[in-house]
Amino acid sequence: MRLRAKKVFAKIWGTEKLLTSIDGIAISQPPEKEGGDFRQEKQDWLHLDQGAQREGLHAYQGAIYLEEQTKEDYCFRVLAKSHKYHSELFEKFPAGIDKTARLEFYKLNATQKKFYNNKGAELTYVPVPKGGIVLWDSRTVHDNCPPVQERPDPKRWRFVVFVSMTPAHWASEDDIRFKKETYKNMNLTTHWSSQGLKSFKPFKPNKRKLGTDEISIQKLPEEGISKEAKQLAGMESYDYDDGEPNGPDPPKWRKTEGTQKKTKE
Repeated sequence: MRLRAKKVFAKIWGTEKLLTSIDGIAISQPPEKEGGDFRQEKQDWLHLDQGAQREGLHAYQGAIYLEEQTKEDYCFRVLAKSHKYHSELFEKFPAGIDKTARLEFYKLNATQKKFYNNKGAELTYVPVPKGGIVLWDSRTVHDNCPPVQERPDPKRWRFVVFVSMTPAHWASEDDIRFKKETYKNMNLTTHWSSQGLKSFKPFKPNKRKLGTDEISIQKLPEEGISKEAKQLAGMESYDYDDGEPNGPDPPKWRKTEGTQKKTKE
């Protein structure tokens, strides 16, 4: 899936020399199936995935849809043009600076939502066709919402693969070492692919409690050990002196301490 998405990110960044995230997937069954939760008015979990320490554009997050998602289904949403006010948000609400230095996921409170509303950043639904990919600047406030009751296709599930790629030359030697360890251990990561990397330990459920086996994969498929896949994962290096474009200069940081760590699920 990531190999097929590479051409999209290559066009955006102007280079084929990219590193990829190894994000998770999202699977949600129809709420009609087991009496799940339907969409409620004014219900949201609007959030950011880029902390205050990152200045300007650092990544485009991506989601590949293996099933169509209309406005009535599990629909992706953004506060349109909210990326323009990322720095201003943390200037106005400085408590978020330290918080996002520890964990970049940042859920908005009511006052912060009003801040964006006053800027004209409207909540916008983004339907995606089956096989489509949606990209957003990582400074964009976003979320997704459950289906509405009595939707046209009550049997439709949510199947999404998350992916993000950034220029490989942004990564330091420490970043590359981190990516190699992550690849060897087959761990999942956040959407950051070149800088400020974080990985997740494999999910090991309590079998007696959950009645399930470990769901982490034990062996990479053939596609995952190809040269192109290994280059995207940081296992094999690119030739930056071959005359082909390497992409834009690395983005700016306000602070860099403690940008790499392993987290728990």
